[in-house]
Amino acid sequence: MRACCKAVPGYFKTLQRARPSIGIHKSARALHCKLQCMAPPTQLHELQLKDTEEELFSILRETNKQAGLNTTLRCAGGWVRDKLLGKDSVDIDIALDNLLGTQFAEHLSAYLESKGQKAGRIAIVQANPEKSKHLETAKVRINELEVDLVNLRSETYVSDAAHRIPEMAFGTPEQDALRRDFTFNSMFYNINTGNVEDFTGKGKRDLADGIVRTPMQPQETFMDDPLRVLRAVRFAARFGFQLEETLEHAAASQEVRQALMKKVSRERVGQELDGMFNGPDPVRAMTDIHRLQLFPAVFTVTPDAAAKLPSSWGAPCVQLIADAKATLSAVTFQEELSKEEVKVALLSALLLPLRALQSQGKKGKTMPTVSLVIGDSMKWTKKYATIVQDIHTQAPELLTVSQTLQGLGSEWQNFAPEELRTKLGLAVRQLRSNWRLGAVAASLLPLSSAKPLGVDSAGADAAESESYSTSSTEVLAGRDDTNASEAARVACCKWLESAVLAFKLDKCWKEAGFRPLLDGQQIKQATGAKGPEIGKITDELVKWQLAHPDATQQDAKAWLSRLG
Repeated sequence: MRACCKAVPGYFKTLQRARPSIGIHKSARALHCKLQCMAPPTQLHELQLKDTEEELFSILRETNKQAGLNTTLRCAGGWVRDKLLGKDSVDIDIALDNLLGTQFAEHLSAYLESKGQKAGRIAIVQANPEKSKHLETAKVRINELEVDLVNLRSETYVSDAAHRIPEMAFGTPEQDALRRDFTFNSMFYNINTGNVEDFTGKGKRDLADGIVRTPMQPQETFMDDPLRVLRAVRFAARFGFQLEETLEHAAASQEVRQALMKKVSRERVGQELDGMFNGPDPVRAMTDIHRLQLFPAVFTVTPDAAAKLPSSWGAPCVQLIADAKATLSAVTFQEELSKEEVKVALLSALLLPLRALQSQGKKGKTMPTVSLVIGDSMKWTKKYATIVQDIHTQAPELLTVSQTLQGLGSEWQNFAPEELRTKLGLAVRQLRSNWRLGAVAASLLPLSSAKPLGVDSAGADAAESESYSTSSTEVLAGRDDTNASEAARVACCKWLESAVLAFKLDKCWKEAGFRPLLDGQQIKQATGAKGPEIGKITDELVKWQLAHPDATQQDAKAWLSRLG
């Protein structure tokens, strides 16, 4: 059995010490215990080749033979790992012991032409040390398989004040295995002999036991390429593995944290985060990032924003993404959320505590911190920043609607005031198809961990208290009644969904075909309005339509006449 979180010192206590008022919910602890304690050692599979792989390896062996290269061909890294786990992979890295990948690619192309076949376009990826591509690689597509060809290599490092610069050379299989990130990624499949080779002596065992371990000392491995610390987190979350103890200590060191910030491009950080959010357990990944004290190095903020935030501002963020995940698991929407929608919902929950904080952006322009984190720190597209900002803006409005509806009881459809329908419609109109994600964010707002950070708490609380109160959820700092608070969050989501559908607001935005019943010319004829006045009347007409979804054009004209 894998180690229980109770046996891992400080796993959740780290969060509690960082922000005692937050408290770690039972659901989050149970989630981690389930991950670490209930998962038995992995049963490794015999490495079985598919027909396309058999054909590919036969082509490679024949190329080797025809050209007289005397090359030992090995599959490396992730393909071997996935095969032993019983998973398929279409990306294959081929390691060569005595020539460059580009040289073998030329022989491969010649062999295929001699057989009347044609290889896919051979692409040469040039060395790019800034992106940890230290040798050029030949890429070719054969039988729907993406194949990378590169030589075995050893690395020695020349250190300077800012970088550790690798000097690459041909290496032995042992040297190549030791320079890789983790033991379960350091195994080879020898195409010549058909055997799996584990030169570290730990790859198979760690894969079976569910351990993320570096082949060499982790401090050295992470300083060589600090991005590997995020890869360790991603693999642990992806496979439900445990981070090896010395790896954890190295990952949490100030030296590695500073190297991650200074030596790794934000694009590479963003790619790893994308893998975590698209993986099976983003909550585990974010929890580990915070636990290893990497949160401010991963989700960087501007200096002026950092000065306003508490030192462990990641703690409430991690708590909220865990609560959002629990809510999403418990609620059953009438329309199931897509994987992309779940990703956005979790991201918006993670950054919810930053929603009121402003930062100095480029050229001194004041911008929402959330937008800068997503765009500049994570390097995700503007789409994500826009959606998350909209969710944060509309969440208080949605929570107000939910609480009001619950207060009306079973007769809510008959007694819901017109202004409430309009408020709900305007929020949905702004969020478009993401309104259910807004409902999830709204359900989190009463939690103590959702308190806005980096701003005057009294002012922020007063501003949001106009939109909602916490009485319906009764979530207090350190409260252990997780089931009650989860039930309140689920209820919030369901009330909002029921109202949106009952009031026929689920398609009330422009892209879904919603249009004002009267155009500008009709409004002008009916009222004599001109210029900007027509736009103002149109806005009021839209609000009226949101409260009267079944209204006709004649109804709209009658309303307009009453408007005077």
